[in-house]
Amino acid sequence: LRQRGVENWDRAEHAKIVDRLTADGARLLVFHIVFCEPRSPATNAIFAEAIKKNGRVVLAASLNPQARGQILANIAFGPDEELGAAAAGVGIAECEAPKGEVARRYYLGNELQPSLPWTAAVVAGAPITKTPNARPRDTWLKFYGPARTLLHISYCEINDQPPGFFKDKCVFIGAMPKTLR
Repeated sequence: LRQRGVENWDRAEHAKIVDRLTADGARLLVFHIVFCEPRSPATNAIFAEAIKKNGRVVLAASLNPQARGQILANIAFGPDEELGAAAAGVGIAECEAPKGEVARRYYLGNELQPSLPWTAAVVAGAPITKTPNARPRDTWLKFYGPARTLLHISYCEINDQPPGFFKDKCVFIGAMPKTLR
């Protein structure tokens, strides 16, 4: 798509993908990319509108490394304000991966700063999120797994899929294996 690094992409390209996945009936879209850098107001608006129209997009935020362990006010990199307001939810995408592993242990979060996986589960309507005091003790997400554990499709291949391919699927968007910011 003639873009340089996912974190620097023209947000209109992300909007096109969200629109395609919306038209296809994807159940949930989770961006494992922190959209904190300023961009063109016009393309930002296009992306925000696509997010809002979908209604089931979760965006990532990141913690300030110097503020870890503190409650509140430790989000250093949240999504751009316009994008965050358009999203169905925002979750902390901080995670650690044991050396040589692809499983990730996510920041557990709290009521005011939930983790990205917990926010995704809430937006998806997962039954565990409806149980009082159900916040997990550990948050591990193994969606990348060994090579090709789950289907991986490049951005430039999304439009090559047949209509309905993404229907009822939860789609995680980002670069493996780290959160971009």
